[in-house]
Amino acid sequence: MFGRHKKVKKGIFTVLLLSGAKNLTRAVLVGLLTGGLYKIFSASKKGAPHKAMGSGAYGAVAIAKAFKGADFPLSKQEIMERYGKKEVEYYRGQPKKISDLLANIPDETFNSTVDVEHAFREYS
Repeated sequence: MFGRHKKVKKGIFTVLLLSGAKNLTRAVLVGLLTGGLYKIFSASKKGAPHKAMGSGAYGAVAIAKAFKGADFPLSKQEIMERYGKKEVEYYRGQPKKISDLLANIPDETFNSTVDVEHAFREYS
């Protein structure tokens, strides 16, 4: 019954760390205080506006989203012309233009977004 409550778990954990009967009161108080502080800070974060970075997608998913609706096969030149200015987060938190990501890839024709992503991974 008591073990399910977060505050009690924190208090019990503290008791185990302090390992002493006289510290039981202190442990329970620490558990109650840390649980109370946790609630205060988590409540204030919930109400704060969240600033999203990019689309939330990165890696292969970001590339797939960038080429959504693309009519493959496409050459590297066609990709650069049509999609080169689009920004994607291949690496989380680091938005870059597709033209920058694909700059080192050799001129070839790609049959799908998977081919583009594989080529990028191979030559980056």
